[in-house]
Amino acid sequence: MKNVKRVILSNQANKEGYCTIYFEVSDSSKPNRSRKRISSDIKVKPKSWSKKKSLVLKSDPDFLIKNERLDEKLNEIVGVKPEVEKNNQSELINYLEQFIELRIALGRKRTSYKEFITIKNRMIQFEEFRLSQGLNRIRFQDLTLRFSDDLKMWMSSRKYDPNTIKKHFLTLKTFVNHYFNRRTEYPEIQFTDDYLKSEFGKVNTHSSPPLPLNDTEFSVLQDCDHLLVNKPSLMKVKDAFLFGCVTGLRYSDLFTISRANIREGLIIVSPSKTENTKSDNHCRIPLNLISQSILEKYNWNTRALKLSNQVYNRRLKELFQLLGFDDLIETKIYSGLGSPSVKVIPKYKLISSHNARDTFITMCIKKGIGIPLIMEMTGHTKYETMKKYVKLDDTDLLKLMGSFLNG
Repeated sequence: MKNVKRVILSNQANKEGYCTIYFEVSDSSKPNRSRKRISSDIKVKPKSWSKKKSLVLKSDPDFLIKNERLDEKLNEIVGVKPEVEKNNQSELINYLEQFIELRIALGRKRTSYKEFITIKNRMIQFEEFRLSQGLNRIRFQDLTLRFSDDLKMWMSSRKYDPNTIKKHFLTLKTFVNHYFNRRTEYPEIQFTDDYLKSEFGKVNTHSSPPLPLNDTEFSVLQDCDHLLVNKPSLMKVKDAFLFGCVTGLRYSDLFTISRANIREGLIIVSPSKTENTKSDNHCRIPLNLISQSILEKYNWNTRALKLSNQVYNRRLKELFQLLGFDDLIETKIYSGLGSPSVKVIPKYKLISSHNARDTFITMCIKKGIGIPLIMEMTGHTKYETMKKYVKLDDTDLLKLMGSFLNG
């Protein structure tokens, strides 16, 4: 009879601190209880491994999938064949792939369909979890309120931010709406209208407070070239962020500016975020000395500065740590759908690509530029949306009132 034990060898961790999970197999029916060790090819950090239960703990974001694969491997070792799914193709995921292919064929920008690639990957992962619980592959008719609850709890267990969970549900609804609105053309699909109910995907979200650079920090950023002479990658990051601070461009538009966008002293750009929702989708941003000098430096083409959002944000933190932006800020940290924790974090760790836009809008307010003009430059149509980017302290308010009273 085979006895199988799951173990890790903490003294054999790799450079990232991960250990391989092994199966120690002994056979009592053989002389001397012969023992061998079989690799599962699954890795885990020691702090995320329960020696007592021989399971991957919830502190590992992929604990559900890893434990499921361990069970499958165990079945193979002891000779138990898993039940074969009759329909090995997921209806929902197949149609998601078709939907993505359609958007690509229509010539849509990647920014308009990458969120559907993300939700497809989430559905694949969630489906693996469902199968481990003895449930079927995901069909349109499975999109019930119970499905919504299960998906929310699954994403929460993986410590997704509530805003991310809400965004995933909105993306899923957009995709389902496409086929629901064409249901007479897809008679093979059985729909439930539960996904249209307000409770489906209902999540309490939170707003992140704006984090603009103050006047001193902006000056430090503007005059830090001497610190970056031997750091060309950080020099480009600094130029990209500074360009965002003086134009208000989003990350998705920041690296698309060329001579074709410059007309009579204005940067004319059609924001990708609103290309399908606004009839007049143009922002008009006056060139200034800083934005013009950066464009000249890179031969009037900001594509030379382009980085992935992930790399850009990581290098921004490295840059602002170097510049000493270490004021402590009390911050709420969200991990899943539970109550947030409150931590005090240095400012450089919180700065991301979004904060250049915070800085631009806040600086415009402090300079006394009228709200309609700012909205013309940023592309906002509602003040309620724009004001989320503004952060003024008491000193700023006193200066504004002083300049108003003194003419």
